[in-house]
Amino acid sequence: MDKAESIAQEALTILPQEPSLHFNLANTLGKAGRFAEAEKHFMEAIGLDMKNAVYYTNLGESQTHDS
Repeated sequence: MDKAESIAQEALTILPQEPSLHFNLANTLGKAGRFAEAEKHFMEAIGLDMKNAVYYTNLGESQTHDS
């Protein structure tokens, strides 16, 4: 686990209902090539904030990398 992922995970333990934290973790996981895990956090972010179009865009981008 890299430092960015560790910080994002720690932040989520404090504020698990904050969509931007799920989004940040999802982006970190995606950059690491861990697209299935990233997708789960994008979906969590969307569930918490359905009006943020960027969450949907990044979710779609991560799904293009799924095998």
